[in-house]
Amino acid sequence: KDSTVHLPTVTPGGVIFAENSTVRLKGTVKGQYSVACSGTALGIQGNIYLDDDIVYATNPLIDKSSTDLLGIVADNSILITDNAPNYSDINIHASIYCENEGFGAENYKTRPPSGNINLVGGIIQHTRQAVGTFGGGGIASGFAKRYLYDERFMLMSPPGYPGTGELEIVSWYE
Repeated sequence: KDSTVHLPTVTPGGVIFAENSTVRLKGTVKGQYSVACSGTALGIQGNIYLDDDIVYATNPLIDKSSTDLLGIVADNSILITDNAPNYSDINIHASIYCENEGFGAENYKTRPPSGNINLVGGIIQHTRQAVGTFGGGGIASGFAKRYLYDERFMLMSPPGYPGTGELEIVSWYE
């Protein structure tokens, strides 16, 4: 069952963590949040499914002053759900992080041609996963990629999002 949650009420710090769980996401994000899940049972726990578009209330491509940010963090995979809403493009505004597996599309070989993954954000993954197949000059199944790095992530990150800390240049050669 779908539900709408006013996030500032349930997570004033901006981090939503589900232990030994599977998480399903869709909707509009207003503010700065990280959604994470853990789990050691491969294929069962520690996965996040994107059931439909997940976008910022203020699109940073249109309004450069947008402060909306989302981090999606999974122990295993982050997958685009094989469902009707995702058979005609999916829009994702987020930085995606997969610790042990990767970002991909559920049933990418058998789902119908589903348009584009329009991602504004970034992808950090252990193992690259497939999102579609191609043949005859176009998409045979699944998605084509339209990824655009959100440059705001060079200067800021969602709350609790995994990072490297500060980087330092130790040598330079020209």
